Amino acid sequence: MTIEHATSGDLKHIRALVEHYTRDVPTDPWSETPDALAVAIEKIIDNPAYLVLVGRDRSGIMGFLLAELKNDPIARTFVAVVHAAWVDPAYRGRAFFPSGAQIRDKALHILTVWARSKGATHLACLAERGAAMERLLGWTYRGAYRGRDFLMCNIETNVPKVVTEDGRRPEPTL
Repeated sequence: MTIEHATSGDLKHIRALVEHYTRDVPTDPWSETPDALAVAIEKIIDNPAYLVLVGRDRSGIMGFLLAELKNDPIARTFVAVVHAAWVDPAYRGRAFFPSGAQIRDKALHILTVWARSKGATHLACLAERGAAMERLLGWTYRGAYRGRDFLMCNIETNVPKVVTEDGRRPEPTL
């Protein structure tokens, strides 16, 4: 299983995953207009202010992550905001497949490297279940926005700990 930057050739598969995602996460605002999310991804897939990652194995694409680089004028910094991340339930918990934590950590590592390369100092997301996401990611609750919990972390103090099977810590390429 690899996690890599999505290309325009992945759009058909991403569109199918978006349909599953919006059914699986009906409280996400994108669920009201799933086609709008797919169209948005098509429009921004090559935009350097966005990151679209896909999880891929021999059978195809099984997950995606969408993040955007945003300017925070109050803090005078850039923040990488995760808008959506999802892995097809059929791939979760398989014995031969990396654990959910390994998938998460690899994606967060690539996200962190990308965010740093763009000058971001923080990662952030909005979550329905902020307390669960705090435990899962180790990020800090910063308040509520439109009924969702806003979580954030400083890249320098909360770097994902990704280690390969042979004990090395890889540096993904951009």
